[in-house]
Amino acid sequence: MPREAAGVTATCTHAAPPRERAPEAAPAISTPAALAQAITAAAGKDWLTELELQGVIPVSRRTLKDWRDAGKLPYVRLPGTRRVLYHLESVHKALLRHQTGGNQ
Repeated sequence: MPREAAGVTATCTHAAPPRERAPEAAPAISTPAALAQAITAAAGKDWLTELELQGVIPVSRRTLKDWRDAGKLPYVRLPGTRRVLYHLESVHKALLRHQTGGNQ
């Protein structure tokens, strides 16, 4: 949209970068077997982005951040960026350590 100031017209020509789309809603994971199945479905990748991990475990970005801050979830922050990666097998093991009830 053109902007006019003191007889000068300027047009914004840059566009915002496209945002990553949130993954489709993941099925409910209520048992360790269901978690193992979800992780197996994501196999083929050792490292997942936050959005990809949300496709495996149905939790919000805020919950992932809270778990990282509390030391419950292992992650790697890429140097010089805000990007966070999760090692799939390590996340699986961490979630099983925090499992309550049932067979541990």
